[in-house]
Amino acid sequence: MDFDLKRLSDRLTVAAARLEGLKVTVSGFDLILSKGDYGTYRSESVPFAALFLRDDDVLAQALNRLSAV
Repeated sequence: MDFDLKRLSDRLTVAAARLEGLKVTVSGFDLILSKGDYGTYRSESVPFAALFLRDDDVLAQALNRLSAV
């Protein structure tokens, strides 16, 4: 499987610019983005594997969902 490290780097750079006001934590398998505290519509979990194995930008999608609420 080929992997585009530059594309991941670009996505992380764009996401980092959008993290103002969000708390970023990690679990054993997930990157967790939270608005202040955990709860329904206040946090999004992104599996680490999805960052590498999916073509769509799952991190941007999680940020979009958090900003829509």
